[in-house]
Parts: sequence; structure tokens; C-alpha cells
Amino acid sequence: AYCNFMHIKHIPRAIKRRVVREMYDDHPEYLGQTKKEGKEKRKDKDKDKDKDKDRRKDRDDGERGRSRSRRRDKEKKEKDRDDGPSARQTSEERRAMIASWNAERDGDGVVA
Repeated sequence: AYCNFMHIKHIPRAIKRRVVREMYDDHPEYLGQTKKEGKEKRKDKDKDKDKDKDRRKDRDDGERGRSRSRRRDKEKKEKDRDDGPSARQTSEERRAMIASWNAERDGDGVVA
């Protein structure tokens, strides 16, 4: 059985350059288009960036800090939880807690 994974070999940069140069030598009609299209695309991107800046300016401050408010809400929820201890326990405290769980599970009733 053969592996279907496409094992791509590394192609040296010099060979890539040579192939591209040969391609444009064979088809010079494509040379001018890439430069023009690149400039047009850059202009469009610049316009989009300007629009985004304007939108950000128009927004009020309450909407801008959405991720911060989510972070605050998450922190508040974590503080409100009474599931576990708020501070990190020492090794002795953890051992004592586990021993008490084991004692409860075994039915000894004796809690250390």
C-alpha cells in the first residue's frame, strides 16, 4: 500500500528565481499586469484601512473595550466561585484534604 501524503521536496531559491525568470521571458505579456494589479490592490487596501480607521473613530468607548469587559466578567465569575480554595494550597494541606476524602469514601468517619 502506498502513502497518499504529498511529500513536497525543498526547491532552492535560485532555481525558483530561474524558473520565474524563464516564465516571464517566454510570456512577457504578463510582466506589466502584475505590477499594475499590485498597485491597484494596494490602493484598495489603503482605502479599506482608511474606512476601518473612520469606523473605529466613530465608535463610542463602551463598544471598543468589549474584550476587556469580557475578561473582567470572567475574573468576576472566577472570584464568585466557591468550588475550591482561592489561594494555592501547600503540599501538607493537599495531603490532608485527600486523606479526608479517602476517609469519607472508606466510611471511616475519622477526618484528619
